[in-house]
Amino acid sequence: MDYSFPCLNSFSENNIKKLQSIQNTAVRSILKLKYDTPSNIVHHEAFNKLKILTVSNRLFELSEKYVGTGLSHSIPLAERLVKEYKEGFESRYIEYPTPLCNCYLTISSFFPET
Repeated sequence: MDYSFPCLNSFSENNIKKLQSIQNTAVRSILKLKYDTPSNIVHHEAFNKLKILTVSNRLFELSEKYVGTGLSHSIPLAERLVKEYKEGFESRYIEYPTPLCNCYLTISSFFPET
């Protein structure tokens, strides 16, 4: 997941749920949990024992790191994308959120309000 997260961020919510289901099955198998163990317990055990986040949380974490690194190292493409995103953020209705939408706090820390 870590190496393909830019592609995964464009997945539909349904596809993210499918990935989460696969991860839940793997965690149940690794930790020898019963098949009917509730997902919230599976997620809790996965984090405590295996240090594995849920799929959506991991994608969010990776997006923040990606944008933060791009901005902190002054990567021109990342800076341009964020600048364009910030300029249009309040003036447009976002029907299909981009990975940048999930990183608003990271972005705002590099571009404080004036």
